[in-house]
Amino acid sequence: MTKEDIEKAAGDYSGSILGFTDNKSVMEKHKAFADGAQWRINSVWHDVEELPKQGSLIAVFDGNDMHLWRAEDIENVIDGRIRVISITVKECFIMQHIIKWAYVKDLMPNMEERK
Repeated sequence: MTKEDIEKAAGDYSGSILGFTDNKSVMEKHKAFADGAQWRINSVWHDVEELPKQGSLIAVFDGNDMHLWRAEDIENVIDGRIRVISITVKECFIMQHIIKWAYVKDLMPNMEERK
């Protein structure tokens, strides 16, 4: 959703799209809608200092691309040897230059109202 999409939806909701831009109440409603939409978009994203629950499906963002990960600390035996590689989610965030993450379930559309 772009800022233009939010502004159009705010205009539809508040009535400002009909030209009532001189009406203080309409414009306050417009601003409140746009601010709320922006908050909702940003509220699901977490800083990397906050770690996700183990085993959860997350979307990670590195500043350019978004990827889906399973948030799990990994311990693996390599090539059948005794050597074990251990890496935490936090270490993965650092190595892959992740700047934000979100639970995938929080990005899904809310279908409660569509029943």
